[in-house]
Amino acid sequence: MSCYVPVFLLDERNGPLINIKTFIFAMIDLEKHPDVKQLLAKTDEYTLGHCLRVSRICELVGRALEFDDHHLNVIVWSGLLHDIGKIDVPREITLKPGKLTLEEFNTMQAHVAYSYEHVLSLDIPNVDIVAEIVLHHHERYDGKGYLGRFQADDIPHLSKIISIVDVYDAIRSRRSYHHDLPHFSTLAIIHADMGQAFDPAVFKEVVPILTKLHEEHHKELYPE
Repeated sequence: MSCYVPVFLLDERNGPLINIKTFIFAMIDLEKHPDVKQLLAKTDEYTLGHCLRVSRICELVGRALEFDDHHLNVIVWSGLLHDIGKIDVPREITLKPGKLTLEEFNTMQAHVAYSYEHVLSLDIPNVDIVAEIVLHHHERYDGKGYLGRFQADDIPHLSKIISIVDVYDAIRSRRSYHHDLPHFSTLAIIHADMGQAFDPAVFKEVVPILTKLHEEHHKELYPE
């Protein structure tokens, strides 16, 4: 089932980053998940928009890769909730206009564990799988990620996709401390980290889809 994301999320923030009414998700009816709505309502404006865009891009990537309904459902929910743990990180850190100190960075890293715990508390389909995908979305291919326990083929495939989409959207989005970058400049930055942060095979799988999505969905995802 597809549905519009509830307008209340837009109305509470009324921000320029995203027109939430344009986002349509497969298999998610947030009206049936008040616990998820309550968590999303606690996020800051940027994180909300980021999670919505990541989820929408993951949906489109999943469709392009011909995911079955199960995997499409999992990646859409995982994209939507991957950063929900940032509600437990002080906003002076999550919204800091500059480089984080080592202590602040360590605090920020904890958001993946917070996200994992929040997801497990929700009444959503495939909750254990979604929580696992969310937990590992900051792993790196070289094993030097936030948790540092997984590398290469040990990292869940859907976590690898979300990792690329997560960074893609972060670079493409306008923040208080940096301008948004064009699509191909963003891909060049991600490409430079292929084999270190990102699985080369997944990069080659996802990048052509991101380019196609840029051509077909740019105004929806990144309105001027």
